[in-house]
Amino acid sequence: MAKNIISQKGVAIYLAMVIMSVILLIGIGMSTIIIGQIKISTGIGNSVVALYAADTGIERALYEEKLCRQIDCSSYSCGAECSAECICSADCRGLNQGCIISSLVGNSSYNTNVIYAKEDGKDVVKITSAGEYKETKRAIETTISRPPPLVFTVTLNCPDPVTNCDVEDWVRFTSSAGIKDTQLMALESINDIRSLIRWSLADIPNNTTIESATFFFYRTSGNPPAAGKGVNIMQVDNDSWSSATPPGSLWTWPAVDYYSYSNSNIPGWVSVDIKSLVEANNVGVDDKLSLKWEYFGLNIADFYASPSYNGIPANKALRPYIEVQYHY
Repeated sequence: MAKNIISQKGVAIYLAMVIMSVILLIGIGMSTIIIGQIKISTGIGNSVVALYAADTGIERALYEEKLCRQIDCSSYSCGAECSAECICSADCRGLNQGCIISSLVGNSSYNTNVIYAKEDGKDVVKITSAGEYKETKRAIETTISRPPPLVFTVTLNCPDPVTNCDVEDWVRFTSSAGIKDTQLMALESINDIRSLIRWSLADIPNNTTIESATFFFYRTSGNPPAAGKGVNIMQVDNDSWSSATPPGSLWTWPAVDYYSYSNSNIPGWVSVDIKSLVEANNVGVDDKLSLKWEYFGLNIADFYASPSYNGIPANKALRPYIEVQYHY
């Protein structure tokens, strides 16, 4: 018996070491799991911040895009955090291709890129934004439809002082003499009286697409035209005419630029589509457009407010004008 007792001495120590080793391993394993979870939780938090930073970049790009979509986008400025490409496109439809916006948001940052593309034949804007926070990165990409070009409207008129039309703009011509009328344009078929007006197109930028061009003039009095009768409105080839110019040299016009109308409303506005004329003449620095009226019908007279018309009582708002809509 004594011998067996002596042989079992030290077993408790070994058993305790085994148990402690197991507990230690379990502790290390649990610590690894807990530390991993903590890192994951921290990473999730960092990911959220990075995601919000990326979203901020998207919102910033959309905001800058909106600022460019206005009539006067030439004064736009994106800021120091924007690349050199971050200017408005010439047609004011948004930012230029390849604009990059990089900025800090607290301890986070974003890097946003704007790209224009076509999808299914439609113009789209692709905005990609990468957010970063404490070495955690998240990215967002969004695609939106690119709006159509902004349409600009310019009104060419003849106020006091004269700006968009020349001093000799309104001239009444008979077959033998030129007479300048300061108040009314007269058309008389019996006396072969015709009238001219010359417009400056300098306010319409070159290399633009003309959406519409309409000539408005006010009919003060006259005889209602018979069926199928009215006024021919044509382009005059020579823009250098004046009241002293021989009438015979004026009546050369392209056959395609021919307009006629019949309007029995007296008094009232008359409008004529002259889009093709403005398109053909808006090609240089000092562009002009000359138009001629010629009444067709027997013994009929019509009268229209001229660029100098004041009316009774005075009413300059009835003077003729051209309204042009265009886009880049």
